[in-house]
Amino acid sequence: MEAWSSDVQAAAKQPSSSFRLSVLAAVQQLPIAWQQQLQILGARASRHSRDSVLQGRPLSAAVPDITGTTADGVLVAIQANTAKHLRRPDWQPTGPTQYRNRALIKRGYRLVVVPSREWDQLRGDPKRQQQYLMRLFKEAGVV
Repeated sequence: MEAWSSDVQAAAKQPSSSFRLSVLAAVQQLPIAWQQQLQILGARASRHSRDSVLQGRPLSAAVPDITGTTADGVLVAIQANTAKHLRRPDWQPTGPTQYRNRALIKRGYRLVVVPSREWDQLRGDPKRQQQYLMRLFKEAGVV
């Protein structure tokens, strides 16, 4: 329980965009060609930017943190999940997180979830970050 509380407190203190920016920077270094440039959306994106990127798809609570379209036309949603997206004690996704994931998949996105606990272990090691992300992208059927 203490570990959970400290993770939630740490996530609350860290600007939510720094984790997303770190993931975005690493994804941009991957050998993946993008038809639509990757963009950060998430909760802090303005409605106008979400509308322009989602191109007429209905808005809901399921707005991707980072989105893009590969050169092959694959829609990709990258979720940078902090401790608030996981329930204790089993560290499984919360109900709202499960809803968001299902809604993104139903809208045609290939979902790549990057948990902050795992990402933090890779900080400062770009090679391991890229290997980790490539594994997640392969598991999601993006590459």
